[in-house]
Amino acid sequence: MNRLEHQSKAKLQYQRLQFGMDFLKSEISSEYVMALSAYTGNLNELRIAKNNITVARDIFNTVKLQYDKGIKAYLEVIVSETDLRTAELNYLNILFQVLSSKMDLEKASGDIKIN
Repeated sequence: MNRLEHQSKAKLQYQRLQFGMDFLKSEISSEYVMALSAYTGNLNELRIAKNNITVARDIFNTVKLQYDKGIKAYLEVIVSETDLRTAELNYLNILFQVLSSKMDLEKASGDIKIN
């Protein structure tokens, strides 16, 4: 190979590396944006779930009070308590999702090293 061929080959290799770097930067940015979106979405879901617990607790307390006064049947107390427990369980599941998506966000931002 002569000097011009080496120079041309080196130029093409450099361009290929540049395209690879641009692609990698794009992938990193995309991963970060997706992780941030998932985290903020899960945080919003957590706020909603917390509000659902408050509402379910208020309903349970009201139904329990009405049962104690003889207005409601015991079955309605059981149903409202089940709804409350379901709301609490949903909150815990969403809390796990928030923590998991926070870890993904920290990984995508480079704050956590993965072996």
